[in-house]
Amino acid sequence: MNRRSIVLTLSTVVATLGLYLSAKSDAVHVEALDTITAVELESIVSFLASDEMRGREADSLANAIAARYLAHSFEMLGLEPAGDDGGYYQHVTLTRSQMGQDNEIRLTDSASGRTFEGEILTDFAPSRYSGKGEASGQLAFVGYGITAPDLNYDDYQGIDVRGKIVVILEGEPGEKDPKSPFEGFISSDYSRAPYKFRNAQEHGAVGVILTSPAASGRKSRSAWRKDGKSRGFGLEIWSSDLDIPAIWTSRRFFDQILKGEISIEDLVGRIDERYLPESRPLDRFQAMIRTEVTRDQFQVENVLAKLPGSDPFVRHEAVLISAHFDHIGARNDRIFNGADDDASGTAAVLEIAEAFVQSPVKPRRSIVFSLWNAEEKGLLGSRHYVHRPQYALEDTVAVLQMDMIGRNQEVDDPEDSRFAGLEAQSAEENANTLHVLGFSRSKDMKQLVEQNNAEIGIDFLYDLENHPLKLIARSDHWPFLAKGVPALLFTTGLHPDYHQTSDTAEKINYPKMERVARLVFLCAWDLANRSTRPTFDKRNDSHERDDS
Repeated sequence: MNRRSIVLTLSTVVATLGLYLSAKSDAVHVEALDTITAVELESIVSFLASDEMRGREADSLANAIAARYLAHSFEMLGLEPAGDDGGYYQHVTLTRSQMGQDNEIRLTDSASGRTFEGEILTDFAPSRYSGKGEASGQLAFVGYGITAPDLNYDDYQGIDVRGKIVVILEGEPGEKDPKSPFEGFISSDYSRAPYKFRNAQEHGAVGVILTSPAASGRKSRSAWRKDGKSRGFGLEIWSSDLDIPAIWTSRRFFDQILKGEISIEDLVGRIDERYLPESRPLDRFQAMIRTEVTRDQFQVENVLAKLPGSDPFVRHEAVLISAHFDHIGARNDRIFNGADDDASGTAAVLEIAEAFVQSPVKPRRSIVFSLWNAEEKGLLGSRHYVHRPQYALEDTVAVLQMDMIGRNQEVDDPEDSRFAGLEAQSAEENANTLHVLGFSRSKDMKQLVEQNNAEIGIDFLYDLENHPLKLIARSDHWPFLAKGVPALLFTTGLHPDYHQTSDTAEKINYPKMERVARLVFLCAWDLANRSTRPTFDKRNDSHERDDS
């Protein structure tokens, strides 16, 4: 037999074996599916959402107990650790900033000799991500401070800011434009302050002044509490390499010195209309900024386990099945149990993990069961993971995130800010509905879900993809979408108990939750065994950008 015949014969054997295993795989996954039950889901939710767990707020003892329980559950299932140092935990270092006494801003118009000094927490405040120190130099306006080669947009194009203090606008171009080439109603990662500060530093700026694109925009004082601590939390990896001072200013303070020189409103209008930078030096103006910010650090854990793939050719690729296990904690005797948000998704991950373990045939690709921490602090656990992934993002086939999968969507008061843009609706009319978000980024993923739903029969809702509620960016699938990884969020929607003490275990619709968990299992099984990976589709850009 010649070499060509041997190759053809081997190819035939491999193809036949693949078809056999695929058929066998499809047969056994039904058996595994039956292990996902409402009874077991209720048992897990009842524990995680009990009063004794005190709402599982990140950096609390109850949160640490929950992490230990989840890691032990994975271990008892026989799943391999997928965290740091051969364990089930991925350590996430969070920061909370403290404002010191030595913060100052002084703006000078060299033409008129006028000088303005700002009043702390009225005219300005240091950024909670700021480096500690002082900078002086001429000003340069750099629009939104964004360099986005994937969108053919760069505020630093054609301007040298080395040795200067840059003036940057909050947000991104076209924030109120649903067809924006950025993210429509949703703010992209380009709009985040740590990115803007790092980008300025990389371009040689010695300091940053951040201000609002609208005169009636946010006040700088809102980032800080009266005791000098920041209201929000951040990741240590966001601020560890930022050395330059960065300050927020109110537009009222900033405009008084620029009056007659430039109109920020006019510049913003042109940027947002044409998606072209309007950056320019402001050499007539000098600034001195000084910041004193310290950061306390504390550590929380993501909980990660894996089922290695059975196919040596694709076992390096991974499907992530995920949820977040933290909630917003307790305020004295008021306990925010977080049964739906997101003990429901967490319980489903454990049940799906058990189903994969019980299956006599294992998936070709690896499955990573990912339980995120600090989601309620700003998706911090999953944001840390995309910076330090246990499986390379290019080897991550897809992410299936479950967040609030245990109720029927209900809007009793459309004027409630939590339901902005939703019409009044009852729980009864949503008894069989499920929101799927992220589908616009991958037609393959939408097709995958619809095909596997033939066995489950849930009514999908696709109405919140680019919506003022911004739900697509409010759970842990979002950091992956932002990095170009196909990802879906499964949620049964909002209800009056969302982020209330009344989000308790007895209100969960466990039979519906069972069906959602089974659907996610089927989708994960399909992704792990199919011959091709889903593609990631960039958002449609209906704007023609003039690059001249």
